[in-house]
Amino acid sequence: MKKFICTCIFIFSFVSLLSAQKNISYKFTVENKIILDSTTGLYEGENLEFRYRRIYLADSIFKEEKLFGKSNDNTDVFKVSNGCWYVKVNGKWVLFYSIKEKVVPRIKIEGYWFYFKPIDRQMFRGGKCMVYEACPVNYNAGETLRYWFSVTAGIVKIETSEVSLIREKVL
Repeated sequence: MKKFICTCIFIFSFVSLLSAQKNISYKFTVENKIILDSTTGLYEGENLEFRYRRIYLADSIFKEEKLFGKSNDNTDVFKVSNGCWYVKVNGKWVLFYSIKEKVVPRIKIEGYWFYFKPIDRQMFRGGKCMVYEACPVNYNAGETLRYWFSVTAGIVKIETSEVSLIREKVL
């Protein structure tokens, strides 16, 4: 009986370990803080800072919650394979980034579709990044968004006309 109980505990612990998901929280913060009020420490762009979560579903498949929007339904699933990144769109894996060719992926941001047009390769904190410009599909946006993408870390910087946000603890 004692052996049976130990075996059950071992199996339960093993199954629990297998189903555990790695969950990492990241924060995007203003790159160059310009203090607006020295008594409160309030700085320009502080209201644009945000956190998002990366939840690993498998070794190379993960969800990015609230990376491309603040509402709870903004979750994108990514897969990394042989240096290429894929994003799940309408239940299908679509190439997001390729080491061999320029790709123009499509991402939904706050309910609107955007093409991510590759515009440049730049260094950021010592790492090579592809810079994407988010171009709205079928409408005109007043704001230009640029995303710095690292093949090892994902999105590491977001730039608007007002402010640049950088992901903390990366590269």
